[in-house]
Amino acid sequence: MPKKSKFKKKINEVRNDLIDKIIAVTLFAIAGFFMWALVQLLVYFYDFDLLLWIQNLPYIYSTFQYFFDEISTRSDLGIFYLFLFSSLFFLPIPLEALYFAMLKEGLTFHKTFTLVIFGMVVGQIINYMLGRILGFILISFIKKKTRKNIQQKLSKYGIFAITTVHLIPFPFQIFNFISGILKYNFLKWLLFVIIGLSLKHIIMYNLYNIFF
Repeated sequence: MPKKSKFKKKINEVRNDLIDKIIAVTLFAIAGFFMWALVQLLVYFYDFDLLLWIQNLPYIYSTFQYFFDEISTRSDLGIFYLFLFSSLFFLPIPLEALYFAMLKEGLTFHKTFTLVIFGMVVGQIINYMLGRILGFILISFIKKKTRKNIQQKLSKYGIFAITTVHLIPFPFQIFNFISGILKYNFLKWLLFVIIGLSLKHIIMYNLYNIFF
């Protein structure tokens, strides 16, 4: 292929990527503006109270209160919910610190380990599925060439990468969200997420016993 043709093709790819990103950002901005405008109109004409409205929603406020109470009392379900919600990609909470805090409270290793891993794995499944569902919107923000490179590396080093990311102090929540966007094999991904998280928390437990 002549150099001129390759250059033209590259320009077209960059232009198409830029157009996709502009469209996606514009749609988000328009949606956000209309939501803001709707709330402002309701406040102005009807003296709308958003917090009161949420509290009066059937099941919503009572459900939130249920989760809050369970987490506050450190019940078995509360620990599970705590690590489930804390491991979602849009809630940047230091999970290692939370795990050490649970151990410091004197809970047995087997009980803590089971609840923590179960909660985190469910949280990562949600991250992965959100990536799959929202991928058609967010994938436009990733260049086609970059996307292809990531997919090739995941295909080649996926098992090692997934295990390592969950074994070290790394924001694996974002990694799992991106894995969902790129539609990495779910069962293979899940298996090595569980292996990585399990190894990490066994190591952390032993470190806690040595130093604390």
